[in-house]
Amino acid sequence: MEKLVSILVNCRNGEKFLNEAINSILNQTYKRFEIIFFDNASTDKSLKIIKSYNDERIKIYNSKKLLSLYEARNKALEFCNGQFVSFLDVDDLWNKDFLKKREQFFSQEDNMFSYSNWNFLFEKKNYYKKSKEKIFSGMIYDNLSKNYVVKISGLIINKKVFQLLSEKFNPEYSIIGDYDFVMKMALKFNAESIDENLVTIRIHENNFSNLNRELHFKEYKDWYEKLDTNNANIKKNLKFFKEKLLYLKTIYQLISDKKLESISNILKYPNNLKKVKLLIIFLMPKLLIKKLLSR
Repeated sequence: MEKLVSILVNCRNGEKFLNEAINSILNQTYKRFEIIFFDNASTDKSLKIIKSYNDERIKIYNSKKLLSLYEARNKALEFCNGQFVSFLDVDDLWNKDFLKKREQFFSQEDNMFSYSNWNFLFEKKNYYKKSKEKIFSGMIYDNLSKNYVVKISGLIINKKVFQLLSEKFNPEYSIIGDYDFVMKMALKFNAESIDENLVTIRIHENNFSNLNRELHFKEYKDWYEKLDTNNANIKKNLKFFKEKLLYLKTIYQLISDKKLESISNILKYPNNLKKVKLLIIFLMPKLLIKKLLSR
């Protein structure tokens, strides 16, 4: 018998892209799923749109008060009945075989989460770009420490993981909650990677992380400072985390009124190729920098 997959769709004023996201789920060639639609106090037509679908697999929940993103994710998790949990943000899309390609994963015991490669859709120019990132299977913590390549909308988790870790998403974070949780999984469990572009990540002017570079840096700094450096796997990757922290700080400075402060960070950046790129960005007008980094 096919395994039931719970698909969490967290929504906050997502009317612009909601139909496309939901249709990409309903068009899946793998049919045994439920959609846990959690509306986070939307003030637009999101609830009206989702209620217009006549499909018993769609289960609608909503919060009367605005929750943080990861409070909302955790709340939605409470309603999941599936053995596997996946996520689709309302501005993203799935390939029709997104779930079908996971059938082998659904029958495995060794791998506890699965992720795929992706496409980018640049909304303003209606332009697609295929990711060609190298992705890995097995114990991938070291790989993700060097280059984090997991997109929440491309992720499927065995529900046992939440019990084995005894935790869900950290509600204190607004941007890096996915990253924090995936890194905790990768430290303990095997992953399956599917090197196919099965999810489309939409890049648009209202992407939260692009609009909140300072918050992204501060949350990552908090995460970095709380790392358990007694853990051997974490300890050997500290230099990569430190480099990422420096990068996020530099990017935040470049697009803020602290641009001049960024030059010292750029000059001490350990990766020479990225150092050159950051220097080029530094020489650009601030308006052009913001436009470039929002892509």
